[in-house]
Amino acid sequence: MANKHIPTSIAGVELHPLTRSPAGRRHKLLKTLALRGVKGVDDDGLSMIDKFRLLASAYLTLTESVVSDPERASQPAR
Repeated sequence: MANKHIPTSIAGVELHPLTRSPAGRRHKLLKTLALRGVKGVDDDGLSMIDKFRLLASAYLTLTESVVSDPERASQPAR
């Protein structure tokens, strides 16, 4: 059963507008991320945790140059 209520934020983080739209349903959202270069997230043979790991890997790679200080990198996001 589909989630009828889509929050505007989760754990204090404002959600991107795409994630709140009909295109933000899981399947379409993962396809959109794949089109933007996140490899593997639209592979139906992978578990959700593996898709999450791929997404996290893409994010960490993308932000690696921003967080160059190892001590800062180990700090939790605020």
